[in-house]
Amino acid sequence: MTLNQSSDPLTALVDIISTQTAVLQSAYKNDSTKVPSIDDPYQPTPLEFDPSITVARNLIVAAATQLIATVGSPHELIYANLSGEYDTVTMGFIVDVNIPEILKEAGTQGLHVDELSLATGIGSSYIGEYPRSSRVLRYLATRHFFKEVSPNVFAHNRLSSLLTKAKSLKEIKEESVEYLSINPLSSSVDSFSPASRYDNSSIAACSQMAADELLKSLTAFIPFIKNIRKMVLC
Repeated sequence: MTLNQSSDPLTALVDIISTQTAVLQSAYKNDSTKVPSIDDPYQPTPLEFDPSITVARNLIVAAATQLIATVGSPHELIYANLSGEYDTVTMGFIVDVNIPEILKEAGTQGLHVDELSLATGIGSSYIGEYPRSSRVLRYLATRHFFKEVSPNVFAHNRLSSLLTKAKSLKEIKEESVEYLSINPLSSSVDSFSPASRYDNSSIAACSQMAADELLKSLTAFIPFIKNIRKMVLC
C-alpha cells in the first residue's frame, strides 16, 4: 500500500483503518444490522457480498497488514511466515477427523477436548489427552480459528464455522459404514470416510486437499524451478 510520504506512516495507516471502519459501520447501520463478530459462527448477509463496501474491507485489511509488518519484530514475522505449513496441516487434521461437525452440534457452549476425543475415535494421545489436543485447537484459536470458551473447551467462531461440511456427522458415518461394507479398506469407521463427505463443502475440501496433496507437492517446488531450463532444453 502506497502512503502519503508527507505524513507519518503509522498515523497514515491508522487513519485509513479508522476512516474505512467508519464506512463499514455506517453501511451496517444503514442496513439495520450489526458488524459481524469474530466470536459468532458465520451467517451470510447481503452486505457480505456488497461491492460498495468491498473497497473499505480491502483497505482495512491492507492497512492492518502493513501496520503489523511495520511495527512487528522482523524476526518474529519471518518465522511466523516460515511456519505457515502448521496452519495448513492443523486445519487439515481438524477437518479430516470431523471436529467442525462435532462442534457445530455442540453449539455455543462448545466441547471439552476429552469429549472430542471420544467423539472422533482418535486416540487420546493425539487429540484428547491434555495438552496435545489443546495444542492443535489452541494453535488455531490463537489464529482466530475456533474459540476457547473455557480451559480446554472449544467452540466455533466466524472463521472455523466455514470449515464445517454440508453433511452432518451422522450422515458422514452412515456413508462410511455403507462404503466399508462394500470396500473393506479399513477396520474402523472412525478412521475412514469416503470423499463424498466433502460434497457441496468446498472450503472443507480445500482444507483437506491443501494439508495432503498440496503440502506433498510443494516439496518439488524448488528443484522444479531450478531445473526448469534443463527441462525446456530437453
